[in-house]
Amino acid sequence: MRALAIVLLIASPAVARAQAPGETPESSPATASAPPALDAIDVAGHQPLGERAFFTGTALTAPSGTVEVSGRILDDHNEGYLVDIAIGLARGTELWLETGVTPSAIGPTPFSQDQGTYDTQAIGLEQVIARGSHWQLAAEASLRRSHPTLYFAPTTTMTLSNGAEPQAAPGADYVVAGTLYGTVCFDLRCRVAMTAAATLVDDLSSSTGTVSVFSASANVGGDHLRGLAEVLATPDQPSGTIRSMLLLGARYGWTHLAIEGGFAFGTDDDDTGTSLLLGMSARL
Repeated sequence: MRALAIVLLIASPAVARAQAPGETPESSPATASAPPALDAIDVAGHQPLGERAFFTGTALTAPSGTVEVSGRILDDHNEGYLVDIAIGLARGTELWLETGVTPSAIGPTPFSQDQGTYDTQAIGLEQVIARGSHWQLAAEASLRRSHPTLYFAPTTTMTLSNGAEPQAAPGADYVVAGTLYGTVCFDLRCRVAMTAAATLVDDLSSSTGTVSVFSASANVGGDHLRGLAEVLATPDQPSGTIRSMLLLGARYGWTHLAIEGGFAFGTDDDDTGTSLLLGMSARL
């Protein structure tokens, strides 16, 4: 009995300490190692191709330590295509590379003062500058080299139907651009996301000054099937009008693979018509 009392006296302070009012019991190893819950922006960032819409980017970046390779073709009279590599360098930091043939010297946009196609290569760096659980802001800087592959002189109607003749292609254009992105998720699973972006483009090969491009995109759906809508617009300096393009389509994605398709609609006199857009990506 005396031995039992001694054991109880020794053990009772430890029991009291473990159950003292206001103290939290020590976490078990399983609890301590449990990963933190993902917020809406984290969920969106893990969706395949979450870092871009059809043409323009978003404020999301490729997850750290991943590489995403994607290809897109635009089936129009210019037969454009693009191959992109997005590398997640760190949380909120992405390096991207791009090559292909585009209808514009400033990149994968529908805006060009010349009728023809451009062989283009580009490199860019995107950095998240602010974020919350449902929103994120990012800034991007890029350098692009574009060389005409088939050049037509600018014409009054900006079309080839008036008999414009091919001319000798001029030298390569070097273009720098800076973009500010803002992306918002409207629910915990980011089933509805919207992005707005503004870009300033400066052609280093000419003295035409900067060109501004504005875009907005919506990404709606579940974990696999997503509907996409995107609009691009820029003031046309020679005429003073607003040139724009609307894109509508869908994307179906798995953990490491995504396919996408849609249509691009010209919404002004210079870019009327419909083009088919197809793409595929793989995340490594």
